[in-house]
Amino acid sequence: MKKYVEDFIEAKDMGTTLSAILIANNNAHIINIGDSRIYHLKDQSLNQITIDQNLMNSNYDIQKIRQQAQRYYGTKFNENTYWKSLTSALGPAKKLKIDSYFLKNSNGLFCLTTDGIHDFIDSKTFKDYLDLKSSLKTKAKNIIKYSINNLSTDNLSIILLEVL
Repeated sequence: MKKYVEDFIEAKDMGTTLSAILIANNNAHIINIGDSRIYHLKDQSLNQITIDQNLMNSNYDIQKIRQQAQRYYGTKFNENTYWKSLTSALGPAKKLKIDSYFLKNSNGLFCLTTDGIHDFIDSKTFKDYLDLKSSLKTKAKNIIKYSINNLSTDNLSIILLEVL
C-alpha cells in the first residue's frame, strides 16, 4: 500500500475494513477493524458480535463533535452519513484500532458482512433469510439481492460460515 501511495498520491487517504474469524477447538477468535460486521446465529438467536468503529459508537462527546462538524461543513453537513465516519481502518494514513472478541462453543452460523449489506436489510429480514432451509450460497445470494433491491449504494460482501 505504501508503495502504491508513493506512485499515486491521490490514494493517500484510501482505507479498508476487516473482519476475520479463526475457529479453533470449537471456539471463535474474532477481530474487527472498521464497520464490517460479524453476526452469529445460534439456537434461533441472531447476535451482532462486532461493533462498528465509527463516530456514533465512539466514546467521544457526540453532541460536541456534531456541533463542530456542523460549523465546519455548514450546509453540506449530512447527519445520516457523518456518524458512519470510521474511527479505524486499514490504510497508509489511517488510525488503526483492532477490536477482538472470543466466543466459546461457537457452533452455529457466522455471517460476515460489509455495510453495503447490513445497512440495507433490517435484522428480522436478515434472520429470516439466514433461517431458510437452503444452501449457504443461496442464502448469501438472496441477501445480496435484497440489499440491491433496497437500493444499496455501497459494496456488497457477505461470507457465511457454518460451524458444526
